[in-house]
Amino acid sequence: MRHTKAQVIARTRREFVRLDRVVTGLRPADWGRRVPRPPNRAPWTVKDALAHILYWKEHTARVVRGERRLPEMRGLDIEGINRLIYERWRRRRPAEVL
Repeated sequence: MRHTKAQVIARTRREFVRLDRVVTGLRPADWGRRVPRPPNRAPWTVKDALAHILYWKEHTARVVRGERRLPEMRGLDIEGINRLIYERWRRRRPAEVL
């Protein structure tokens, strides 16, 4: 299935509106809740999952604009990128993710 630039932009905007609704409804205790993950994966919290989502949304915007990956992400596979995102954001406060 081919996607047009306009379709990707429209879908991304809709997803951000939905995501914003969810995020604005989070209470302080929600940020540290664990999200379902396979047992062999790092345990993610809601905050970790949001950092992950936001990185990939930003990446999509970069692709739509015809830009390259961030230098530190070049050469990494998806697992490597996800691990780097987790390491970079896991000790930060939710306000920093927002």
